[in-house]
Parts: sequence; C-alpha cells; structure tokens
Amino acid sequence: MEEKYVQIVIGSPGAGKSTYCSNIKKIYEFNNQKVIIFTLDTIFSNICGNFYNFDEITNKDEIISETLLGYNGSIVLSLFFFEKNYDFIEKKILFLIFKTNPNVILVDFPGQTETFSCSIWFQKLLKRLKILKYKIIVIHLFDCIYFYDKILNPLLQMTNLLTLYNIDVKYICLISKSFEKKTLKEYKKKKSLFDWNKIFFDDIKELIYEFSNIKFHELNFECVISVKNFLQQINI
Repeated sequence: MEEKYVQIVIGSPGAGKSTYCSNIKKIYEFNNQKVIIFTLDTIFSNICGNFYNFDEITNKDEIISETLLGYNGSIVLSLFFFEKNYDFIEKKILFLIFKTNPNVILVDFPGQTETFSCSIWFQKLLKRLKILKYKIIVIHLFDCIYFYDKILNPLLQMTNLLTLYNIDVKYICLISKSFEKKTLKEYKKKKSLFDWNKIFFDDIKELIYEFSNIKFHELNFECVISVKNFLQQINI
C-alpha cells in the first residue's frame, strides 16, 4: 500500500510557506498523486490559490478593522478562534480527506510558530491525522537571509528547537530561497551564528551541531536532482 503523507508547513513570516505548498503540490500532481492544501494563515489565505481555508471561523479583514490589531495580533486572535472551534476544523478536514482521498495533505500554518506549536488543539490535530494512518512530517522553512542576523538568527534557531521538542514527528528544516547558496556555504564553513557570543549560545550550539538536532536541507524547484533528493528525505 502506498504511504500517505501530511506535511505540516511552518516557518518565520515571509519564509515562503505558501509558495512552497503551491510548488510541491505541482510536483506531486505531476507524479499523479492527489494533493489537498489547508491554510490556517488568515492573512494570506488565498495567496497561491487552490487552498481550503477557514474563513467561516475567522476573517482577517474583520479582525483588523474591528480590533485595530496588526498582523501578529490578528494571527494570535485567529488561533484563539481556531482553538475554540477545533471540532468544526476537524470535521471539515476529515470530510475533505474522505471525499478526495489524497496521497498528500499540506497544512500551511502562519509564521508565528511559537504561538501554536505548544497548543493543545494543534497536538489534537496531529493525533487525529495519525489515526488516519498518515505519516506526519513537519517542514520547517528557514529563510537564508537570517544566517548572519545576530538577533533574529539565534531566536529562530531556538524556535526550531522548541518546535522540534514539542512535536513528536519527523522534522525537516528546509532552507528557503536556496539560490543563496554562497551564504549557506559560508555559514556551514564558519558557523558564524555563534561566533559573536560563544558563551551565551554554547548550549544551543551543542544541540544543533554536536547532537545534530537540526540539519538544514536545500530545495530548488527548478533542479530535478534537488527535488528528487528532497523527496527522498521525506520518504526515509
């Protein structure tokens, strides 16, 4: 029996999560596999089309206009509504799964990973999908431009570790914007993320490098070999 997958797509704002979902969907469909995409990002729910969203629960325009919240605040409030209406979300997801019988399910989450990765409703959703015999994989997109940012890079790395330890499933940290290969090679060579404050980040460095908790993978959708290698990582 062919194995079925759920990809939980997370990452920092602007890392390319929705773009990834759109492109990987085309790859799977080219290989005659059925794919459906759910998006919980209420701000960019229709950015690439072909998404199932949850506008019945929360509407980005209403939240922003009525509460005067910005992007981050509206995301947090939306996730609160999702938690309150978890049963509805689960029923909608299950209905579409049984209706379409997809080989691959992509779930596009908003950029504020730390706001939902520890939540009860998120864990319940993962458990429910496991019951359906889907192999769950977290695809954590890491924007290449943050490699030399001395403030954001350590924070994002800590978010990576937090997500890794709170989600008990296969975890792949994917470099987005992989055309920045020169930056990536220099980063791997110098490990400059921790050079500026070795004492403070010693523990994080040990977790990432010595224990290999986080391994970065590349993906270039324009390169057949790159796509093939990435799909092999998913299938391991």
